[in-house]
Amino acid sequence: MDSLSKKETKKPVNQERNSPSAVNSGLSADQEQISNKNSKKTVDSRSKKESKKPVNQEPSELPQNFKNFSDMGGSRITLLIEKTLYHSNLNPRQNRLSIPSQQVKDKDFLLPTELEILEEKKGIKVKLIQPSLETTELTLIKWFMHKGPESEKVSISYILRSNWVKVAKANNLEKDDVVQVWSFRVDEKLCMAIVKL
Repeated sequence: MDSLSKKETKKPVNQERNSPSAVNSGLSADQEQISNKNSKKTVDSRSKKESKKPVNQEPSELPQNFKNFSDMGGSRITLLIEKTLYHSNLNPRQNRLSIPSQQVKDKDFLLPTELEILEEKKGIKVKLIQPSLETTELTLIKWFMHKGPESEKVSISYILRSNWVKVAKANNLEKDDVVQVWSFRVDEKLCMAIVKL
């Protein structure tokens, strides 16, 4: 009798261990952890995708509110570059917006006389329409940078400087913002516009 009672008491314990409900509950806990991880991954990937700003969605024309300014005697309206702002573009010590010449879409935006001035390492005063539609004056220069101390390779950039830091602050420009630089002429004088996308 004692041995039978011991066997009977052991059976329910074994049944509990191997019961479908116990196995299912263990699996469901694992599945929950996996699904939680997967849901976190999808949320993370979504947030990363949403945080990235589009760079290639270029409007074919200068936005109308800018055009209202440039159309007042403006001509030869052309998109020069679309670029993402980096820390170096917003550093107050450097105080410049660089426009790499290789990325300039219209290589003929400068007149021959202006090219001569820049080649002589002199600057050209440029009227600028800011993203806020306020106007200011910046200086355009051509910058030659050697890739190494003895290297013959030179990278060439056009630089907007002088009041650039004030423009960046006034228009709340930040790292990773995407901007377009447009050029146009008023009475044959070179002018520019910066559009924040």
